[in-house]
Order: sequence, then C-alpha cells, then structure tokens
Amino acid sequence: MENEEKKQTYLQMIQEPIGRMSTLSSIFKGFDATTGAAILALSKDDLNVFTLIIGLVLVILFAIMDIKYLILEKQFRMLYKLVRLEKLPVDYDVRPLSKKDYDRVCTDGKYDGSVWGCIKSFSIWLFYGPIIGVYVFLIIYVCNCKA
Repeated sequence: MENEEKKQTYLQMIQEPIGRMSTLSSIFKGFDATTGAAILALSKDDLNVFTLIIGLVLVILFAIMDIKYLILEKQFRMLYKLVRLEKLPVDYDVRPLSKKDYDRVCTDGKYDGSVWGCIKSFSIWLFYGPIIGVYVFLIIYVCNCKA
C-alpha cells in the first residue's frame, strides 16, 4: 500500500504543472482576443497597414507562446500516463518528458510533444488560424484600397 501512496503523491505532483500549462494557454488566448479586438477597434476610423501588421505580429507571438506551453503540457501528460501505467518509476522527478526518455520506455513511436504535433492541435490552429486569416485579409484589402 505504501508504494501505491507514493505513486499517488507523484501523480499529484505531475498534475500541478499540467494545470498551470493549461491555465496559461487560456490566458494567452484571452490576451490575444483582447489585444486583437482593441487594435481593430482603435483603428476603425483610420485602418492602416502598419497597425494591422502590429496586430498580426502580436497574434503570431501569442500563438508561439501558446504552442510552447502546449508542448510542455503534452510532455507532462505523457509523463503522467507513463507513471500511471508503471512504465516509469516513482522517482519524484517532475520534468517534462523528452522524446529521448519516451523512446527509452515506449517503442510505439507515439510521442506527442513535438512542435509540429502541437501546431496541428485543434486548440492552436482553430483559434489562431482564423485570426491570422482576418489580419492577412485586412492587410491585403487596405493595400489594394490605397493603391
């Protein structure tokens, strides 16, 4: 029973960073939506390319930060899964699971913590894709109207 209690404690330790990464991802999406709306609202009378490019750069920066935290969240989730399935020992080491460590204990090749795997995630492209698309459309539209 003592071993099971150690495992439960370790799993709880791993759950904390998973929760923080998930919260940070939501915060970035909220900041992105707020700044995007503010930039468009403040420039509604004089919409220019410079303002739109600043907005687009901000969206891309928020997306990059969100991807980084999603990578970490997925790596912690894989660590949690492997400890739960007893493929990794209870050593109280709470570090994100690297591809090298994953490949050491699993041969299925289903490592999910890569950059490309996170960019393909619905939570990234479904949120940031349309926003980036709107900014690109507006930039092209403003450039064509002033030409």
